[in-house]
Amino acid sequence: ALVTPLRDGMNLVAKEYVAAKRDTPGVLILSERAGAAHELTDALLVNPNSAEEVSDAIIAAIEMPEKEQLARLQRMQALLARRSVNAWAAEFLHAQQAISAKNEHVREALIGPEDVRDIRAWYRNARARLLILDYDGTLAPICKQPEDAAPDEALRGTLRRLAEDPRNTLVICSGRDRDTLDRWLGDLPVLLAAEHGAFHKESGVWHGLQAEMPVWDEEVLAVMERITYQTQGAWVEKKRTALVWHYRNVDAWLAELREKQLLASLMEPCARLNLRVMRGNKVVEVKPFDFNKGAEVQRLLEKGSFDFVLAMGDDVTDEDMFRALPPDSVTVKVGSFSPQARYTLGSQTETLPFLRTLADYLQSV
Repeated sequence: ALVTPLRDGMNLVAKEYVAAKRDTPGVLILSERAGAAHELTDALLVNPNSAEEVSDAIIAAIEMPEKEQLARLQRMQALLARRSVNAWAAEFLHAQQAISAKNEHVREALIGPEDVRDIRAWYRNARARLLILDYDGTLAPICKQPEDAAPDEALRGTLRRLAEDPRNTLVICSGRDRDTLDRWLGDLPVLLAAEHGAFHKESGVWHGLQAEMPVWDEEVLAVMERITYQTQGAWVEKKRTALVWHYRNVDAWLAELREKQLLASLMEPCARLNLRVMRGNKVVEVKPFDFNKGAEVQRLLEKGSFDFVLAMGDDVTDEDMFRALPPDSVTVKVGSFSPQARYTLGSQTETLPFLRTLADYLQSV
């Protein structure tokens, strides 16, 4: 059977073909963009836009031994037998209950007026404060073109006011590279940490973690470049300490498919090379385990004694930062719920007003 939709939510035709074959041989050639492709992995999966892939699959199907045809069909039939309508309904209800429970946690964690008053009081009474702020998705919105996320005067003014308080140590800890952070924020009296803490800038000088910089394996690069070639709007960013696959400009349905394919393809080589694969906000990142925001937080905590610590971030990479901080820290996840953070801000647009409530306290005392 040749089933090659350009896009399809489930595609029961493919499943009906598998179910109808029973004990007779056959081969299913299926579009990778059909919803059923996630389950029917013993089919020959193809990109429906590639005539070469489809023709190669047809030849492979014709030449496939009957024993292999039957084995593939039996595995898919066994899966379909387990994935009955009753199983589907139970899974759906379970997911609904899980979402309801998560929403309850989100409601409890959302910063309300009383929380703001409490945080502001802690801030006002503190003698030594450490403020660690992520950039993209926290201080600035996620933009389709990364260069469009440059700070405006409102943001720069708020950061300057916070940084000029002698009791504050203000750190911008970002996945951005050193040059970008220097260009955008280098003239402000803040500390900078680039590439998730792999580099930090103090007293005008950049320093690197005492860890070996990676030499990117050709296999990992090849996997990323292959998926990028197949994905309109995606690109690979090569940093000193990380490879980042960006898909913020990719069609949402296709992005979900390609992200899963990329993660599956990276699993084996990254495990062998002791590299960490992380899913972020519209990115997949590969980097050594040594380079993470948690390590930067530990370095900062060792530099002084702080009686107020605030950390804000929106991404998976910020979870390392939240975990590394003392439990009484004010940890804030922006835009989504995190079990690692004490509080949640509903969206990135709420970050600047929240920071202004802290910066404004001087005017009220």
